[in-house]
Amino acid sequence: MRSSRQFSEDAEILSVTPLLFGVLYISIRVGLANVAPITDCDEVYNYWEPLHFLHHGSGMQTWEYSPKFALRTYAYLMPMLGLSR
Repeated sequence: MRSSRQFSEDAEILSVTPLLFGVLYISIRVGLANVAPITDCDEVYNYWEPLHFLHHGSGMQTWEYSPKFALRTYAYLMPMLGLSR
């Protein structure tokens, strides 16, 4: 028969395991993201250029953000603008 101490040790191991896997998962994702090339130019021009435009007041404004088409919102870029200042 198992003692209550053994049950508490098992519970402690089970409570640490998800945290360990979470840290490991995030570490792998961040590591892979840092070595992966940018394969799509939209990843650059759809976020960096409009952010530069908002930050400096000049530069390219992609057609997705222009008032004529308004396919994208600046809501994603506003927090990044706050961090960049």
